Amino acid sequence: MSLLFPLLHILGETTGKTFDKLNFKIRANFRTVTIIPFCVMLLATTIFLIVTGKQFPAATLPIVLTLCAIIVLSTIQNITDTLGLSQQNLSIREPIFNFEPLLASFIAFLLFPSERNIFLLVLVFVGGLTLLWGNYEKKHLTLLTDRGTKYFLVSMIAAALLLVVYKQALLTLDAATIFFYRMLGVFIVTVVVLRLDFRKIARPNLKFGIYSGIAYFIGSLAQLYAIQTLGLLQTILIVMLQPTLKYLSCYFILKEKISYKQVASSFVLIALVVLSLTL
Repeated sequence: MSLLFPLLHILGETTGKTFDKLNFKIRANFRTVTIIPFCVMLLATTIFLIVTGKQFPAATLPIVLTLCAIIVLSTIQNITDTLGLSQQNLSIREPIFNFEPLLASFIAFLLFPSERNIFLLVLVFVGGLTLLWGNYEKKHLTLLTDRGTKYFLVSMIAAALLLVVYKQALLTLDAATIFFYRMLGVFIVTVVVLRLDFRKIARPNLKFGIYSGIAYFIGSLAQLYAIQTLGLLQTILIVMLQPTLKYLSCYFILKEKISYKQVASSFVLIALVVLSLTL
């Protein structure tokens, strides 16, 4: 059952990013692609908490500070990621986000005794370097000055730090409670910043936004439960399989090109995940 959580995270994130890109292809604006999924995720999380009967914790200072850090990092990550998608295709995002597991796993290894598994850390770094090799192209060096690429860089750093803060929060809070406060905080901040007029949203944009929100809800909540049950390093290693699905969506749905190196690196990564689960 524990392995289902990272796999659901991979599927949810891949599906959500694909719907976001499809929304941009039919000329949705940045505000629409950002707000609608958050509305859906907040509603879904509220229903989930009511149905499961989760209790809210006492508002101590450490808990409040941790939740505030999650809200700030999540807001930065989501807004910059969406801005990047609006200016670059999905396949350019992957080489940048391959640095996320390296950064997050290294910080977690230093901060949390439960994550100090040198075997898993080595596998994560081998997997990360394999993905970097599979994604590297000369054009990526020239794209470092592109605005869309810079948005992806900021989003990647925020995402890595967010994983570490998740690990800290899960020491005292339930995954669903963390996700609810994250969605509520990000939704409020995003609505205030973007000031979206829901009356001006086209029906196709609304449809893809709802689909995206459902996918992100499943993927993001599953990520928290994966960290809670498997640990951060093991979750990071399994989630490295995510680019494989994204490459397939790029090729078959978005009609974007992928390289043979990307396919080869995916097979190597599958072997590393299997090795981590059998030894």
